[in-house]
This record gives sequence, structure tokens and C-alpha cells, in this order.
Amino acid sequence: MAEPARITKSHEQHRVLTIRGKSYCNSACIFCIEKFAGYHPVAPKSDETLQLILEGAGKYNMLFFMNGEPSVHPKLFEYVKLAKDGGFRYFGMSSHFRTFADPHFALKVLEAGFEFFDISLHASTYDAQLEVNPIDDGGRSLKEALHGLRNIQEIARRTRRRIGVTHKFVITRMNYRELMPLFRSTYDLGVRNFIMQPVKASGLQPEVAEKLAINEDEFMPFVNDLLRRTEGLGAEIKLYGMSQIGAYDSKDLVQESNLVKHVSSKRNLRLTLDLYQGDRIIPEQAAPSDAVAHKITVQLPNMEQTATFTCREDQFILNAALASGLGLPFGCRMGSCAMCCGRLVEGTVERAPQLILTEQQMEAGYTLLCRSRPRSDCVITTHQDGELGL
Repeated sequence: MAEPARITKSHEQHRVLTIRGKSYCNSACIFCIEKFAGYHPVAPKSDETLQLILEGAGKYNMLFFMNGEPSVHPKLFEYVKLAKDGGFRYFGMSSHFRTFADPHFALKVLEAGFEFFDISLHASTYDAQLEVNPIDDGGRSLKEALHGLRNIQEIARRTRRRIGVTHKFVITRMNYRELMPLFRSTYDLGVRNFIMQPVKASGLQPEVAEKLAINEDEFMPFVNDLLRRTEGLGAEIKLYGMSQIGAYDSKDLVQESNLVKHVSSKRNLRLTLDLYQGDRIIPEQAAPSDAVAHKITVQLPNMEQTATFTCREDQFILNAALASGLGLPFGCRMGSCAMCCGRLVEGTVERAPQLILTEQQMEAGYTLLCRSRPRSDCVITTHQDGELGL
């Protein structure tokens, strides 16, 4: 199996503290984990967010705001000021970009020090946008978002500010056949960095999950078509949360180069420890291989559940677990976020390059399942990301 290893060196490698905050969003994207979740998510309160920022001072150099449309959060600029006082040097956000249609607000955001932006845009036509974001505006939120993109880029140019804009789109059953028009919608406006990420449907309301869920076997041919058609256009494309098995080896395909720590409320009880509740993405076993197979036993930290599956020496353990029907936690699947971290109790693994674990942590048995291949039968304790002290 070819292992993607290309990492961009276009900017400093960052240590990113990602805040998953409370939603004040004026959109209603149907895969929103707050608005269409099958449970009641708990976002960090203001005091808790302030504490997370204080705790991250000195450990991280970038503060990035993810969920809940950061641009409309009433305390966004208060958080940034505190972070600056604590030594954070870079700031970013994932946004629907509609608020930047107001040039005065776009300028305020740039003046606050925001440099990195992910535009979350998942449709390329009014009809598709209305289906993704059903706020009864005829899909015109798409036009508003693209207007905001033009504004933020033009204001940055006029004020001679350096910014980076990445188009992030979630692949669902609704849009997996329209990846090329999605790419073009922002590429034609100057965006050159793209993230494609499959939907995580496990936490959504059942009827929403059924409408959106799609596995890698189905969408990868369309991802490969996009990679082939866009090769050489000067865009960098990151396949986030995918196994990348069978991905076209485009020269524009890049891997995560930043260490990313996601934090949310410590009161959030959504993730009840379970080996089966989660996204599987790959529902079928991999193609036949002559590689030696080993028995992998995974267990929860509280020992209330165990599960056993086989994994070949040419497979990453996470891929084999997902293919066997388990729902282990995962995020980037590139070795940069630690969400899939486990700890070896028995056995040995070969670790592919990763960005999280220190030599001491690996010696203590910690291993990223997305970057580990077995070299013997193994017993692994799962859900160890919180034990790393990142």
C-alpha cells in the first residue's frame, strides 16, 4: 500500500489549540453537530473557554475557533485579547463567511489579528445550498458567503495583511458527485488550499444521518476524479479524516503539518465510551493480501468492553478496526490530532511518521492507531488522547 507522506513546507509548522465553542450561528447546515445532534451537546461556557486559553498559553502558538460560527460569538475579540496576552501569535477561524459580506466587520476581524480562515462551503448552486443550509433564503447564503470571501481577500490586499484561506467542504451523500463544481466555486476566486472531509454522521439525528452518511468506497472515485482534473492548477488538497487507501497520488495532495489539539467543554458527556458507537467510513474489508495478519484486541479504559479483529502487517490498525465494524474515535487520520490514540498493553507495532507523540510517550506504549501497523498480536487500550497532556 502506498503511504502518502508529502507534507507542505509553505509556512511555519504550528501548534494549534482548537476551541469548539458554543453556537450562535445564523445558519443551519444539516450536519451541524449542535443543531441536528441526536444528543444535547455541551459547549464550553465563557469562563471555561477563558480557562482553556490560559491553560494553552506557552504550549500552543495558534488559537483556532471551530464550531458555532465564531464570527458571531459575542466574546470572540475578548478571547483573542486574552490569548495575545498569553503569548499566542496566530489566530484563525472556520466560518461560513457570510458575516464578512460586511466590509467593516471583515476589517475588524483582520485588525484583531486573524490570519488563517477556513471557509465552510458545501454547495455550489443555490438549490444545493438551500438543501444544505435550509434557512428559507432561496440558497442566497451561498452568494453572501462568496461576497464575504471577496471582501476578506480584497481588504487584506489593500491593508497589506497576510492571510491564508482554505476551502473546507464536508463530503456527504448530497454532494459527493459535485466535488469539482465545489472546488471551482472558490478556486476561481483565488483560493488555493482545500480540505475534503467525509461527514461524521454517528452523532446526528437518525433521519439526518441516513440522508448524509456515505462510505469511502462510494465517494473515493469522485475524489480521485477531482485530484486528477485539478493536478497542476496550483492548488493544495488535503484529504482529512479519510484512510486515503486508493487515493490518486496527485502532486498537489498534501498531509497535515501542524499539531492540532481539539478542546471542548469538560462537562460534555456526549462521548460515552463505547467501541461500537461511531463513524466507520470504510464498511468493507480491504482487498486480499499475502501480508501476515495478527489478532488485535481493543479494550476500553474501564474494561467494560473489548473487541477483537484481525489486522494485516500492511494495514493501519484504525483502518482494520473500522473495516471490521468497530466505531473507534478518529479525527484527521494523518497523525496530527491524537483523537485515535491508544496504549499498547501487549504486542508491538510499527509506527509511521506522526506529529503528536514524543519518544517518551511511545516508550510508555502510546500509539496513534491511524499510523500504527501490527508486528504481532496486540492488546490496546483505546480512548487515550486525554492522557497525553497536550
